[in-house]
Amino acid sequence: MKRLLFSSIATLTLFANCAADPAQTVSEANDNSEQDTTENSGDGNENESNSEPNGDVNSTSPSLKRYEIEFRSTFEGQDFECGENYVAGSDNAEITPTMNAFYIHDVEMQNSQGEWVALHLPDDGVWQKSGIVLLDFDTTTGACSAITTERNSKVVGFAPDDTYTSLRYKLGVPGEFNNLDFSLQEAPLNVSYMFWGWMSGYRYIRLEFGATERGNPSLLHIGSTACQGNPFEGQNMTCDYPNRFEYVLNDFDPEESVVNFDVEALLAPHELAPPNIQGGLICEAGRLEPDCPMVFETLGDGDAEQTLFYLSTRE
Repeated sequence: MKRLLFSSIATLTLFANCAADPAQTVSEANDNSEQDTTENSGDGNENESNSEPNGDVNSTSPSLKRYEIEFRSTFEGQDFECGENYVAGSDNAEITPTMNAFYIHDVEMQNSQGEWVALHLPDDGVWQKSGIVLLDFDTTTGACSAITTERNSKVVGFAPDDTYTSLRYKLGVPGEFNNLDFSLQEAPLNVSYMFWGWMSGYRYIRLEFGATERGNPSLLHIGSTACQGNPFEGQNMTCDYPNRFEYVLNDFDPEESVVNFDVEALLAPHELAPPNIQGGLICEAGRLEPDCPMVFETLGDGDAEQTLFYLSTRE
């Protein structure tokens, strides 16, 4: 499977102001004192209530074209499926995934004039709401069926008919939606298995699996951390580590490209079945957790070049 060019942008909210380069090279903000409402990658104190996701769009407009962007969760170029066995990690452990889902938002495509155009995502009552998409790769059988019986591997939206060459999106849930009562929200923000708690909000990534040899459970939960404030008392939530990483994938064709969520790259640096230890890879987005630094490096934190997402061609 051919890998195409990609880059990652980590923008710092309230501390950094970052402009996208039309050539799509990685851009880092360098003014850490300026307050801003730009989405944040991982560092910096972010106001959780300033995000503006894509709004609804009239999909019947004759000037707009329907686009479906396909996503895959992959391991060595093949689908990473619940209930299947894979040899992964630095210790070549045999693992079986049990949970595999993540949120994205602010989806945009770069047009033939080099301009970024929002992909307007209609609410569908299941997977898309207010410009937020839940991509859930769990299957209806096997180890994941007890959590959810449905799956979603595509983003559906509308944009002007044009030639698009790059894709840009952010991981997670926008701040204004992140710290609400999930039970009162509409799908896909009403799913309990992706919600952490009112303080931290949603899990932006939830990946869980077990090592079959020793039974070592592993989990990777990424969300906003070190948050302060109480939205139920009218306070704005601020988080030292919002962890809403932004990704830019070049050489993109909405008709032909597949966005791959590369589980192999995510797990490769980690020992997944260590002897005499109860757990394998454990990262719940804490900066001081032993396994988290390498996870955040894969995600593209700071100056690191992300290796989590790449493009391939549809089969």
